Amino acid sequence: MAGNRDKDHTWEAYKQKMKDKRLKKGKALQTAKGLNSGDLILQKGELVVQRLSAEVSGKAQKYNRHGPREFVSFAEEELSIPAIKNACEKLLDH
Repeated sequence: MAGNRDKDHTWEAYKQKMKDKRLKKGKALQTAKGLNSGDLILQKGELVVQRLSAEVSGKAQKYNRHGPREFVSFAEEELSIPAIKNACEKLLDH
């Protein structure tokens, strides 16, 4: 019976280790101030965009990067896909 207790203990330790690893992954997006990336965009008023090719290429079927990453001013109060599109379109107009 003692062998089963040890086995149960190791499984419990393993489950806890995996739980900690999974929870740490979500915290990786947070900065030292406790803000996630969306909060940082709203706080700084800018976001970074990277232009991609229109067609996929290569064995992995990836979109290739075109040009450097660019800072885009973001003056909206809410972080949403339409707001991000509008900010990027303003960049294209200039």
